[in-house]
Amino acid sequence: MSDTNEISSTKVLILLAILTAVEVAWAVVMPIPVWAIRLGLVVLALWKGYLIFMFFMHMKFEGWIVKGLMLPTVPLMLIVVFANMPDTSYNDKLVYPIGSMANPETGEVQELKDIAQGAHGPEEEPSAAEH
Repeated sequence: MSDTNEISSTKVLILLAILTAVEVAWAVVMPIPVWAIRLGLVVLALWKGYLIFMFFMHMKFEGWIVKGLMLPTVPLMLIVVFANMPDTSYNDKLVYPIGSMANPETGEVQELKDIAQGAHGPEEEPSAAEH
């Protein structure tokens, strides 16, 4: 006998599709401030993540010990994000912008886009000895 309150994976999948449609409508159609759009998208993403975590990763049926082992993930993730912020968030305060590297021949710092375009110095003609 099946329980009438049981939620099937098909129902969860349909709910995830509906939440995705709500996210798209929220971000594209709604005439609201940017901060409200971002806040709404974060809330909807957390709701979708919760559904995936509980039903598709089968955590709904696990005990409190297994769920408790997931709790250190959030502080560790925050540590990684905030530890990398000085390198990635303050680009305007860096001596050299992200995406630059030192030219091993000349020692000067160049941006990668300049290197990719061939702007790393004058092209030299091959000498007769190299032929």
